[in-house]
Amino acid sequence: MPKTVLLETEWVLRYTYGRPAAAIARAFLGVLGLASVTVDDVPTVHLAIRMLEQGVDFADALHLASSEGAERFVTFDAQLVKRAPKMSPLPVALA
Repeated sequence: MPKTVLLETEWVLRYTYGRPAAAIARAFLGVLGLASVTVDDVPTVHLAIRMLEQGVDFADALHLASSEGAERFVTFDAQLVKRAPKMSPLPVALA
């Protein structure tokens, strides 16, 4: 499945069902561990899940994790700018 399916799933679990980030991360890891499930770009998805566990919004985490090879990552999210240096070698700047 495309990794963007996880992005939409996280949004529904968080906003519609009120599930906390830790529960969503556990559920995603469980799904990824199923032999019958394949997801594109597994290392990136795992990195995004680790960021989710550390309090980063999953959409931001997936975008940041998917930016390998970029010179920098620009965002409007000041909190992401503060948290990103702990999780990503990619420079993150405020737009």
